[in-house]
Amino acid sequence: MLCVSGVLLLVVIDFAFSLGGMLSLPGMGILFTAGGLSAGYISGVRGKELFKGFARGVKTIAPAIPMIFFILGITYILREGMIVHTILNYVYNIIGGFSPYGAILLLFAFIVILEFFIGSGTAKAFLIMPIVAPLAHLIGISGNSVVLTFCMGDGFTNLLYPTSGIMIIAIGLVNVSYGKWLKFTWKLFLAEGLLAVAIMHLALFVNYA
Repeated sequence: MLCVSGVLLLVVIDFAFSLGGMLSLPGMGILFTAGGLSAGYISGVRGKELFKGFARGVKTIAPAIPMIFFILGITYILREGMIVHTILNYVYNIIGGFSPYGAILLLFAFIVILEFFIGSGTAKAFLIMPIVAPLAHLIGISGNSVVLTFCMGDGFTNLLYPTSGIMIIAIGLVNVSYGKWLKFTWKLFLAEGLLAVAIMHLALFVNYA
C-alpha cells in the first residue's frame, strides 16, 4: 500500500512540474521492486529463495526490455523528424471533405493507427487535438465527441499492439506469447471496436456536447 501510494505521489509531482516522467518512471521501478520484495518477505519467503524468485521474475520480463527501447526509438524518430506533423497535416487536408459521421470514423481510425507508434495518450493528445479540434468543430463534430473518439481509439488498443510496453510485460509475466494472446483476444477487440464506433455515432446523433 505504501509503495502504491508513493507511486501515485510521484506521478502527481511529475505532472504538476511537467517533468515528463523523469521522476515517476524511475520511482515506479524502485518502489514496485521494493514492494515485490516486501510482499515476498511478508508472505514468508526468506533469504536466497526470495531473491531466486525475484530473479525468475526479472528473467520473465527481460525479453520485453529491447521492445521497450525499440518503442522509445520509434517515438523519438517520429517526433524529431517531424514525421507525425506531416501525417497530421495530411489528415487535416482529407478529413474536411467528409460528413461528420464519416469524419469521426476517419479520426477514430487515425488514432488507432497512431497508437501503434505512440503509446502515450498524453503525447497523442498534444499532437492531435490542436489540429483536429478546430477542424471537427467546422464540420459539425462537438468537442466532447472528439474527446470521446480519442478515448475510444486510445483505450482498447493499449492491450492490442505489440508496441505497448505494458502489455508485453504483462503477457511476459504469465509466459504467454503475443501470437497466442492475439489469437485468444482478437474477437474481443473486434467487438470493442464495433461498439466504440456505435457509441461515437450515437454521440453525434444526440449532439453530445
